[in-house]
Amino acid sequence: KHLKRYSPGTHFETADKDHPTILHHAARLHAKGHDKLTVVAGSDRVKEMHKLLHQYNGVKSKHGHYNFKKIEVKSAGHRDPDAEGEEGMSASKMRAHALSGNEKEFKKISKSIKKIFH
Repeated sequence: KHLKRYSPGTHFETADKDHPTILHHAARLHAKGHDKLTVVAGSDRVKEMHKLLHQYNGVKSKHGHYNFKKIEVKSAGHRDPDAEGEEGMSASKMRAHALSGNEKEFKKISKSIKKIFH
């Protein structure tokens, strides 16, 4: 809901019990007829994501099967994980603050405080 507000017209999907990993999502997209895959990841995860997606391209496994003609992993931009506030923002940090009820630290990271927090 919040992502759509910030990026109207963009289709977002999240992990669920049927598609818990990026590999499951890749297999689902391939099954729908897509032959190219572009993934946007945090700068600290680009190499890892590139390696993982290419490792299983054309391989049948528990996640299903995909065989893309082209796989690209692009950086969402550089992030300093040790930085304070928005510069060091990560979904993991935000989830941890929300789960622990630490609204003060959560507010330092995001400006869309109350709606996202609750």
